[in-house]
Amino acid sequence: MNSCMPVLLFREISKIVVSYGTRLIEFGDVPKADFYKLRLKNVGIIFSIMKMALNGSYIPSGIFDLYGDTCLKESLAVFLKLFMKYRDADFKAYAKISHNFYSLIDALVHDNMPYVSNLDEEVFLALLEAVHQGMVSYDTIVVSSCCTSLDMILDYLFRRVSRQKTIRNFIGFEAEGDNCVKALERRPQLLADQYISQAFVTLMNNVEHNVSLTNKDMFTQNLNAFRRALSSLLKSPIKDEIVTVGDMMA
Repeated sequence: MNSCMPVLLFREISKIVVSYGTRLIEFGDVPKADFYKLRLKNVGIIFSIMKMALNGSYIPSGIFDLYGDTCLKESLAVFLKLFMKYRDADFKAYAKISHNFYSLIDALVHDNMPYVSNLDEEVFLALLEAVHQGMVSYDTIVVSSCCTSLDMILDYLFRRVSRQKTIRNFIGFEAEGDNCVKALERRPQLLADQYISQAFVTLMNNVEHNVSLTNKDMFTQNLNAFRRALSSLLKSPIKDEIVTVGDMMA
């Protein structure tokens, strides 16, 4: 990073997000006819701000922990509170809000997995369920974000369960938590469901709507990878062996 301006700018953005989001959380109920205008639209603005701030790795998230600055954690906490409060409001039915939400999750798990690993089990499972629902969407942007998010989560969990018990925490960086692992130990079927959903999504990768020989060969390759993925899942407990479909396709 050649300049401190991104950090200073995000600090100001965080103040706006926390203030704006906290007011939305504290507001009472509104008439159903005005729910989108007075609630979901404003929640979508928060998602959009956070997505644009975190996407592209313009913000070196580790620097905040190094200097004891809590602005990133505070803004992420507000995002998660809004998600938990309105997750049953079907905001994913609105394309613009849905795109911002899933792109934000993608950015969150790519750069802040130690933070995600310390989330409450209920929140972590709710995020996984949201990713699971997004993977069966007809929106290619949503599906793409969910696939990359799930791949990152699976890769992180695989490294967590396969490495030695001793974990070295570097000074200035957030310590990894065990809540995400404990949550999946209690509900291993949730990860298996998402694993299968991703397998179905990748089944049609690079397959076009024609009957050419090349297209047939591509589908055959995908089908073989799909079979191997499900076979691996059935033979091994999901908590002991997590193999991403992306590795199968390599």
